[in-house]
Amino acid sequence: MEAKQLIESGRCDVVLAGGTEAALHPLPIAALANMRALSRRNDEPTRASRPFDRDRDGFVFGEGAAVMVIESEARAKARNAKVYAELAGGGLSCDAFHITAPLEDGSGAQDAMTEALRASGLRPEDIDYIAAHGTGTPLNDASETRAVKLAFGEHAYKLSLSSPKSMVGHLLGGAGAVGALAAVLAVHHDMVPPTINLENPDPECDLDYTALKARSREVRAAAANGFGFGGQNGSVIFRKYNG
Repeated sequence: MEAKQLIESGRCDVVLAGGTEAALHPLPIAALANMRALSRRNDEPTRASRPFDRDRDGFVFGEGAAVMVIESEARAKARNAKVYAELAGGGLSCDAFHITAPLEDGSGAQDAMTEALRASGLRPEDIDYIAAHGTGTPLNDASETRAVKLAFGEHAYKLSLSSPKSMVGHLLGGAGAVGALAAVLAVHHDMVPPTINLENPDPECDLDYTALKARSREVRAAAANGFGFGGQNGSVIFRKYNG
């Protein structure tokens, strides 16, 4: 979103936007384990990350990076670039509810999604897919579900959602970039990635989370959510490029 603002203001011609994380160190692992934020399914590591599942018990650390080239349409055309999607808009909010827990009714995260829709000029019914924050913690997944319902109304039940963290873990500072990339590729390929390990759906999480297998469907526009400790919420929207 900041990259879009820099380009539209004329301050930059092109921006490399992304995130990276390599936090597999005893100190952060011990801290988050003491907070009970991490999954304790140590005997089944490949099944430990299970967002939106009734038996979820925390997130799994991941390491990695994702970076995208954000540039103006004119610059992309001039260099004959392959365009994967158009960055339509984004939204930020901070509910400052708790140092770690999300606002339970989802209204803080809703504000970010609603602002992203407004900034992009799109309606809720224009969105086909959401790359959810979906950490696999009991509080986050339920509150994100409520937030999506608040932001999208009845259209929430027509959306496809999924959690990239089910497959790559939680990259912390790199998580938002990975989610955004998942949204871009969903738009580009008309393919929704799955939420793996979603074997026993939580009744509180009653939307379509694309359980277990990827699904082919038209994705005209997709959002990516990222919610952090301290009530920091962000959502960004990408749509098909028709230039």
